[in-house]
Amino acid sequence: MASIESTELQRIYESRFNYTDDIEFSRTEPEKPAERIPADEALPPKLADKLPFDPYTHQADGLNLLSEGKNVTVSTATASGKTLIYALDIARRYVDNPDVTGLFVYPMRALTRNQFDNISDLLKNTLGLDIDIGVYDGDTSSERKKEIRANSNVVLTNFAGINHYLSHHQKWARIYQNLDLIVIDESHQYGGIHGMHVAWILRRLKRIVRKYGGDPQYVLTTATIGNPIDHARQLTGEDAELVNNDGSEQGERDIIFWNPPFEPQAGPDPDDSDTGASTSFVSNELTSILANEGIQTLLFTDSRTMTEVGLKRVKSLSKAGVSVQSYHAGHGQETRRKTERGLRDGDIEAVISTSALELGIDVGGLDATVLAGYPGTRQSFWQRIGRAGRGTDRSMSILVADYTGLDQYIIRNPEYIFEESVENAVIDLENNKVYAQHILCAANESPLTWEDADDFGGEERLEQVTEMWKTAGLLTGTLDTGVQYTRNGRPESDVDLYTTGGDEAFEVRVENGDIDHEPIERTRAYRDFHEGAVVLHNGLEYVVEELNEDTVKPYVLLSQQQNVTYYTRTQRDVQVNNLESVESIDLGDFIVHRGNAEVVTHFATYEERRIKDNARLGRYPTENPPLTMQTHVMWVEPTAEVGREMLREFAEPESIEELGTEDSPFALDAHEEGVHQMPTAVETDIVLGGLHAAEHAMIGAAPLTMMMDKRDLGGLSSINHPETMSALGLFIYDGVPGGVGFAHSIYDRLQLLSETTKELIDGCKCGEVTGCPACSMDENCGDDNEPLHNPAAVWFLTRLQNALAERSSEAESQPSETAA
Repeated sequence: MASIESTELQRIYESRFNYTDDIEFSRTEPEKPAERIPADEALPPKLADKLPFDPYTHQADGLNLLSEGKNVTVSTATASGKTLIYALDIARRYVDNPDVTGLFVYPMRALTRNQFDNISDLLKNTLGLDIDIGVYDGDTSSERKKEIRANSNVVLTNFAGINHYLSHHQKWARIYQNLDLIVIDESHQYGGIHGMHVAWILRRLKRIVRKYGGDPQYVLTTATIGNPIDHARQLTGEDAELVNNDGSEQGERDIIFWNPPFEPQAGPDPDDSDTGASTSFVSNELTSILANEGIQTLLFTDSRTMTEVGLKRVKSLSKAGVSVQSYHAGHGQETRRKTERGLRDGDIEAVISTSALELGIDVGGLDATVLAGYPGTRQSFWQRIGRAGRGTDRSMSILVADYTGLDQYIIRNPEYIFEESVENAVIDLENNKVYAQHILCAANESPLTWEDADDFGGEERLEQVTEMWKTAGLLTGTLDTGVQYTRNGRPESDVDLYTTGGDEAFEVRVENGDIDHEPIERTRAYRDFHEGAVVLHNGLEYVVEELNEDTVKPYVLLSQQQNVTYYTRTQRDVQVNNLESVESIDLGDFIVHRGNAEVVTHFATYEERRIKDNARLGRYPTENPPLTMQTHVMWVEPTAEVGREMLREFAEPESIEELGTEDSPFALDAHEEGVHQMPTAVETDIVLGGLHAAEHAMIGAAPLTMMMDKRDLGGLSSINHPETMSALGLFIYDGVPGGVGFAHSIYDRLQLLSETTKELIDGCKCGEVTGCPACSMDENCGDDNEPLHNPAAVWFLTRLQNALAERSSEAESQPSETAA
């Protein structure tokens, strides 16, 4: 790469934009040489002799495990050649049996096409095999699909397609009969709701393939995650061996953490409002500096809108002749492929992209990557910075932090990024709404019997769901003889791989025109598309004019606007009722539960805030009714004594003396006597403030322990809850009907999360009792972030963490049981 040191980058930045020293951390990852195994130790001579290189150690390990009949999950660095493992394996099988077939599944069409080119080049041109390979997806013509089903050995597709193709399995008989290998590329992408759907689709696929006599092995490729073996089992229902002995080479990599000051500063043009030190603007400015120095750079943003804003900004700051392009799913296929070629060929100096280029699309090895904000997980961080670096060439990666709890935690704790333990990918198959949808699909594909129970949750669960659908008139028959679908329609058409289903989605319409927008769930409609909401889509601004449910097809109606000077955000009020504890831990001062609950969410109001300075312009009702759902929940019940100790620790002595008396007791004391009393002001400020701050910060810190977005969770804090032992409670729940597994995973990782959350609050630079957006404030809080009490939250989290640590220590010290 055209070289530039971090100190030189800082100097250029300061001189050009007049900002202070913002580099908080820098580290150089050392060069790592390649480790290879002779090709003839992993491949038959016919293939080994034609391969112009020896495979890396991890490639050889994967091939050897597959030759032993094992399933494998491959977890190595970005651009380490994971594709070669399954491509060479299908080549090896084809040499032995020209009728063999393989199903290679990718998360994105653009990645599918890219891999088609790479795999075709390897198998046909390099190895000289007369093997047929085809891409089978929504862009494939009907005639080409017939050809692929009749002739192809390798079919590249996606799970949305497989969901539909399974009902026509007779057309796929040849492929399923000879199916030896199923590949799930970028398998870490399948978590949460999407992962649940994919897991059930894979079980449906396995069932149909088995009926045709196929018995495939599985290869999963994944970024680094904390539970690759468990995740592979949850996804496929099969055991797998881990391949993580990465033998690929890597050049030196400079990793820089850049922390803008987040306050107005003078720039080179005082009239230019874009000169503020926001994450997006700093990222754009750094990208322009690198591109102007001849350093090919990829800037990652968090949305299509910010990608287009970044394109305009970087172009305006770049020298003549510097080529800058944007890349996201909103572009057409030819536009994206042209940008990919431009990067590979070195014709483009800078690209501003969404996460679309995070995955394994071949764009060559770039010189530098810039991340506009922490992407939420370590695996995504390493995936993104791994796009830079050619072989052993030196590269640079810059994280420009945002002013959020997650980003500021990373800035204060850079060692977190380099720890070996990373976030878990979560798939929870307990969601009955998703499960029930796939049972209908399975019954439509082939009658269900008791033999299918192992694939579909066990006999009891399968019997319950089939009886439910029989009562609804959608299934008929018995599991002894076969349960069949009774309708003419296709139930797979009702499956949305990104939602739990159940509610009819809202169409998105626009006045006097068309808009290319997917239908939206009711929760999102109420939260983001209420009347009066400002909506950004594909770089255009809209205001919601109408949300209409009183029609056959619910819809929201938008009107396009120009130069909107404000944005909107909703506030939500939450109730958590009908608690059902499935498992609990008694810690003495606390009882921790996981279970189920009814959550009532009311997006009752929304604010208009000025974009320029975030000033609140007004608060208005949404006119939307509350939403009720059953979901997973984790909650902590402190004893009343914990609340009293918190008061003694932080309340003014006169408050204790004045209110903690027989004439004016605390609500905590009254509750223990069976008397309901509204909390006093001091209890609200300190006890509720402490719980409230801890709840916000725990939700914000949850992505540090598992792969998720904090928007997947909701929370509630109470010192007056009717269903807890002491009226105190901190609740965290899945924001998805039926649950998705995140709240229950927090229950399992509560000690780690408590420690991380405490560090997040305690280490915040704000030093404010009431917190800030980088520690305990939540922009969607329905109570206007009141009350919040950070010192009480730290005290509470310390007590909870210590109690959990003591329990863990006692469990470890217990002698293990031995057989008599």
